[in-house]
Amino acid sequence: MEHDLASLALNPSRHSFGIIAQRCRVLLRILLLFIFVASATSVPPCAKKYCVRLSSRKIIKEENSLSFGGVPLGRKERLLQSSILAPMKAEELLTYDGISNNKSDLFQFIRKMPKGGDLHIHDISMVNIRWVISELTYLPNLYYCDTKGGKFVRYRYSDNAPEREDFCDDSWISVKERREEIGPEDFDKMLYDKMTMDNKYQGAQAAWNKFSGSIDCVGDLMYSESGFRPYFKQALTEAYEDNVLYVEVRTLMSPIVSNSGERFSREETLRRFIEVTNEFKEENPGFIGAKFIFLSVRQVWNNINQAHFPDLYAFSFIQARKDCQSLSV
Repeated sequence: MEHDLASLALNPSRHSFGIIAQRCRVLLRILLLFIFVASATSVPPCAKKYCVRLSSRKIIKEENSLSFGGVPLGRKERLLQSSILAPMKAEELLTYDGISNNKSDLFQFIRKMPKGGDLHIHDISMVNIRWVISELTYLPNLYYCDTKGGKFVRYRYSDNAPEREDFCDDSWISVKERREEIGPEDFDKMLYDKMTMDNKYQGAQAAWNKFSGSIDCVGDLMYSESGFRPYFKQALTEAYEDNVLYVEVRTLMSPIVSNSGERFSREETLRRFIEVTNEFKEENPGFIGAKFIFLSVRQVWNNINQAHFPDLYAFSFIQARKDCQSLSV
């Protein structure tokens, strides 16, 4: 018996090692539990409340830091901000005319900074609205009509005066003739006011109505055989001039309408997007390219074969009004 115990002590079996290890684990757990209980009961109530407040403040601070990108500034960045950008911003605020600051030193400084890609941009809001008015509304064979009691306008390129639509307050009017009648400056200002937003809206619904009415007429001009190519080329030009080298365009991919009223397919619209993009890349080798994300508003439909455009057509996306209301599909 003694020989067996000595042998076991000198040459313990796997079974004995397992028993010892199991007992050690149990003792360790008991010790850790004791330490945890002792530390918890030894903290004064006021200290616990302080820790909770400290944690809450830390969470709020971290969330606030993420509001505008959450990138911490180093010493050089803080020096740049305080010595260059802040004075530029102060000067810009003094000269702000309520319309545009495109000529300010701050805007030009930021414009030259490298930006990589724009991963969320909408097709009908890519171009400066003043360019849209000064270029696209001066193309021949353009008609317009007032809608919603004169609050908005809609456009139509046509070889002949289009037939009146249900959404029009009255008949279609020649833009060229009306501009000559009123005077270019007053007429273009009228268009600008109806195609842009300000801050005079009572509630989200009113703001959304103004936004929708303003943006629809840009779509009329863009998704036309006359306006599509110059519009999208200008969109890429403005992005490239802002040092944006790649764009992902969210688009309704509306059918392009000819002056005779023919409506092309959505696949044809995508082909023209790609065609203009490739031409722009050839003219500007520094521009990387574009992808197109198909949008639909509160509905699910898509008649574009993605297999035909594997490299440039990304996927479909459903959007709704940006007011935190739920969307059922």
